[in-house]
Order: sequence, then structure tokens, then C-alpha cells
Amino acid sequence: NEQIKSFHRELKTVGEKLGVVWLSMGAQPLAGSGEMPWVPKARYEIMRRYLATHGARSHDMMQRTATNQFNVDFESESHALEIMRLTFRIMPFIVTSFANSPLFEGRVTGYLSFRNHIWQGTDPDRSGLIENIASGGGSFEEYLDYVLDIAMFFIIRQREWIPLNGITFRRFLEKGFGPHRATLED
Repeated sequence: NEQIKSFHRELKTVGEKLGVVWLSMGAQPLAGSGEMPWVPKARYEIMRRYLATHGARSHDMMQRTATNQFNVDFESESHALEIMRLTFRIMPFIVTSFANSPLFEGRVTGYLSFRNHIWQGTDPDRSGLIENIASGGGSFEEYLDYVLDIAMFFIIRQREWIPLNGITFRRFLEKGFGPHRATLED
């Protein structure tokens, strides 16, 4: 908690020197569709093309939402699965705690967290619950199977970003992609 307060003080100090006011918003509240620039990186172009057909709100997620992440250490497989189940159960409370995006495209949406609404309309293979773990079952092996069967976006070879056209990592491991084979780095 003190670390976060310290970070906010530093951010405020920098912002004052630059004449910038920082807003904490889960989704861009004013820009309309197509008004936000795309991140000019090769991986984003690949993701943009793939996600165009994988969720009606996928491009909104990429262009008009802020990220939330957290990392958790675990002691064992059972402990990791317990943490994942707990995370799935408390997610509605976390969404509520950070529900600060009621505006979208300059209008009141009726949602406290339009950001969460956007994520519900994003690639269902990459978001939502992993049912067998959420319901109390699961194992690392089952989680690995889940991950292996999600479509990959790209690989990097000699600093080149190569789109994989939605093949799964399992298929990439077994058959490769054109002349490319899986490496330990992959």
C-alpha cells in the first residue's frame, strides 16, 4: 500500500512539472471508434488482424482499455490451482473495486465498468474462466492442454515477427509452420 502511495506521489510530481494531469480510467472515455491510434509495433498489427474475427470488442480492448495485471507466487501445483480458483471467485469483486469506466465514446453507458463489458466481447479463447479449474478440478497437465490449444499470434525469428495465422502451439510443436520449428525460446 505504501509503495503504491509513493508511486502516485512521484507520478503527480512529474505530471506537475510537465503540465500533465493523470487520470485513472479503465477505458478511454471520449474517443470514438477509429479515433485512437494503433500502437506502432509489429506484434500489434498481427494481433489486430487476428482479433478482427475473434470478438466484436477485441479492437476496443486493444485501443481503448488500460491493462490490469498481477503476479502470484505459489508453492505447489495444488496451491497454484487453489489461487486460480480463488482468483476466478473474487474477480467480480475486483471488477467492482476498479469499476471506473462508466463513460464510453462520450456517453454514459449504464455500466460501472465498460472496460469489463469490452473484455466480455473479446476473443473468448483468451478471456473468461477455465471451467474445469474454476469448478474445483483441474491439474497443471489440464492447464497446459488448455494453453497448448489456444491459437498463437506469432513467432519471432531473427528479429522478424511472423504471424502464425491462428495455429495452436500444440500444432506448431508437432508440425512447425512452413520452414519454422519450435525452439526452447518459444
